[in-house]
Amino acid sequence: MKKEIIPTKHSHDEAHLMRELSRIQQVLLAGLQKHTGMTPSRFMTLRLLADAEHGIGVMDLARKLGVDSAAVTRQLQAFESDGLVKKVNDLKDKRRSWFHLTAKGRSSFEGVHQKGHELESDIAKLFQGDEIRITTSTLKKIRHFLEETADD
Repeated sequence: MKKEIIPTKHSHDEAHLMRELSRIQQVLLAGLQKHTGMTPSRFMTLRLLADAEHGIGVMDLARKLGVDSAAVTRQLQAFESDGLVKKVNDLKDKRRSWFHLTAKGRSSFEGVHQKGHELESDIAKLFQGDEIRITTSTLKKIRHFLEETADD
């Protein structure tokens, strides 16, 4: 039985959805960093810390960010050195620590968060009518599909 050969050349009229999604992610993350002055990984970690009312642990951060705990620990150590987070040891479980944003950390996050909203506002000006709603809805469908099939 002959194996089907899939052509590598394209007729240039295909949608290439996955390529566009991958490329937009690269460009968006680079643009976010340029606009805010902060790497996306630092921004996402600060966002999770800002959202955690009672602090958050290394393992929870790692799970939510989709990275290993060693990477989170290094980032938290850098934040601690910069005065952005405070480490609090768990009184019940001495093996655990909780991390909280300091006032400086919250101020830093709020400034970067505002710059992110400004970039989003600038991008939104490119769209007309229902395009933003439709685009957002489409991207959510793709994300939900991929999240649901990730466990398969």
